[in-house]
Amino acid sequence: MVDHTHRPRVGRRPPAPHRLPAATLLLGAAVLLPGTRAFLSGAGAPAQESAHTTVLITRHAEKADGEDPALSPTGVARARALARLLSEAGVDAIYVTQYRRTHQTAAPLAQTLGLAVREVEARAVAQLARRVRDEHRGQVVLVVGHSNTVPAMVEALGAPPVGTIGEDEYGTLFVVTIDGAGRASVMRLDYGEPQQRSPREGRRGSTESGPRGRGPAQRDAGVPACR
Repeated sequence: MVDHTHRPRVGRRPPAPHRLPAATLLLGAAVLLPGTRAFLSGAGAPAQESAHTTVLITRHAEKADGEDPALSPTGVARARALARLLSEAGVDAIYVTQYRRTHQTAAPLAQTLGLAVREVEARAVAQLARRVRDEHRGQVVLVVGHSNTVPAMVEALGAPPVGTIGEDEYGTLFVVTIDGAGRASVMRLDYGEPQQRSPREGRRGSTESGPRGRGPAQRDAGVPACR
C-alpha cells in the first residue's frame, strides 16, 4: 500500500515574508480605519522599498479663529486620527511650518514615535522638496502644511498635480512615492471623520509619474499666504 500521508521536509526554512512598501502598508491601514476612504493615483507599488522615498503630505487639522490659531476640538481629534493612521507607517522624520496649527497636528504622532518635529518656513516649498530628496532618500517623511502649500509640495517633488484644497477641506493625505530613478507618483487618502468636499476640489492626480524636480511649485515666491 502506498502511504499518501504528507510529511514535512526537514531542514528547509519557510520562505521569508515579502516586505511591503510603506505606501502599501499605509493604504491597508487606511482602509481598515473607520471613516477613512482611499483613492489611488499614480504608478503601482514597487517590489522593493529600500530605494524608494515616501513623503506623506497633509494639511493641518481644523483650526480655531484668530491670528496663528490653535487647533479646534475637531482638529485635535483629527490629529489623533492621523497619529493612529501613521503610527505603523515607519515615519523617520516630521516637518511642520512656523504656525501652531501644523505643530499641533503633528504632535500626537511625534509623541507616539518619539520624534522631534523639524520646523521650516511655510513658503519654502522648493527648498523643502530638495531637502527631502537629498537628506531622506529611502525614508518615510511626514510634511504638515497648508491648503495652498500641500499641492505645491506634491508638484515640487515631481508628482502629477493634485488640484486645489478647499478652504474648509481637511483630512486629506497625499502619499508621494519617489523611485530610485527620481520618478514620483502620488496616492490620495482621506482620514478621520468624513467631511463634505469643497466644490473647488481639483482632480485626484494622474496615473502617470511626473518628471523629477519640475512644476510651478518650485518658485516659492508664487506661494500665497498660508491657510
